[in-house]
Amino acid sequence: MPSSRNTTPIIYQAAAAPEYLTLPAAATYCGLSADTIRRRIRDGQLPARKTSKQNNARIVIRRSDLEAMLAPIVVADSLS
Repeated sequence: MPSSRNTTPIIYQAAAAPEYLTLPAAATYCGLSADTIRRRIRDGQLPARKTSKQNNARIVIRRSDLEAMLAPIVVADSLS
């Protein structure tokens, strides 16, 4: 007797990664501590934004900026 059940596999599409990450999420994404992320923001090595002008506003970081910070630096061999 043929089964009347639908055997089509269900395919789940992964949710798109957010463009901006909070400071704790950015630290987890990079495998660094939140203090290291804060230090790089303070030193101007990593651009970041506050979500409002209040003192307790969240700090958010664009994921592409995090990826650029993590990209390996290629050093040319100048001793050839």
